[in-house]
Amino acid sequence: MTILYLYEHGTKINWKENTLIIKKDEIIKEVPIENTTGLVLFGNIQLTDGVVKNLLIRNIPVSWLSKKGRFYGRLESTTGVNIKRQRQQFKVALNDEFTRELSRRIIRAKISNQRVILSRYSRTSLGLEVKECIKCLGESIRSLERSTSIETLRGIEGSASRIYFKGLSSFTEGEFSFNKRTRRPPKDRFNSLLSFGYTLLLYDVYNALVSKGLNPYAGFLHSDREKHPTLASDLMEEWRAVIIDSLILSGLNRNLFNTDEFDLSPENSGVYIAKENIRVFISEYEKKINTTSRYLSHVDYDLSYRMALLHQASQLCKAIENEDASIYEPVIIR
Repeated sequence: MTILYLYEHGTKINWKENTLIIKKDEIIKEVPIENTTGLVLFGNIQLTDGVVKNLLIRNIPVSWLSKKGRFYGRLESTTGVNIKRQRQQFKVALNDEFTRELSRRIIRAKISNQRVILSRYSRTSLGLEVKECIKCLGESIRSLERSTSIETLRGIEGSASRIYFKGLSSFTEGEFSFNKRTRRPPKDRFNSLLSFGYTLLLYDVYNALVSKGLNPYAGFLHSDREKHPTLASDLMEEWRAVIIDSLILSGLNRNLFNTDEFDLSPENSGVYIAKENIRVFISEYEKKINTTSRYLSHVDYDLSYRMALLHQASQLCKAIENEDASIYEPVIIR
């Protein structure tokens, strides 16, 4: 499964004999269409009519983002729409018991995975603050079992995230140090990397949901938000620390990101990842997302992370169809 990322301003994509021809002033690359499962375009990238038509015929989605990673929209075929499944999705979203239990499972997995990431990196740190954060996250997990409302669960999730990022900040220093999670806009380099990584992950999850016929905008854990795919946000929660946060910490330890390859926006004082770091991040992300593992305890064979996202979407479909949230088993790493 190969996602084609393009971020060179002024690039144009043509079509010739089942091949995507990527050009700027001259041909940069030729990509056979059978090797492509999606396109992600940053900034001013042009598609010819022939490319658009053939991508739609083959059900290959295209996502457009700004150079700073803000999502504009998608081109996608409607062949994967499953209206019967979506009607059932909307129905169970009104079931408080289903919504509460599914949310509890997702949040429990998210916090558990955050604890594991802090524990792994605290082995090289003597900071008592990190150990206290790990302890507090354990208490947050126990609090989940006593919660009786979706609002309380969301409150625990929000509080746990603040604790987690406080612990995560202990592993950063110098130009990449940060104090807390900031979004819209990210206020420092580390938050810029987080925001960019979460955007890539969000639309991988989005693709997985759409491929299974679900509506990515009708969520359970997150409240409905105009123009935001809340179900994709729901399903990515358990993967954030596993895929993105660990990727960034590993990249910083290996000095992969250039401190100069960030842009400061004069409009909102946001800090945004720039060209060379985008290239490096995407390369590392594709390596990570295609890494095989056996993190899904209920599957007795190795899966890449991208295939695991599809598997989780399938599990969610079964839970929705059977109106039984216990069918959904989130990923919890050790």
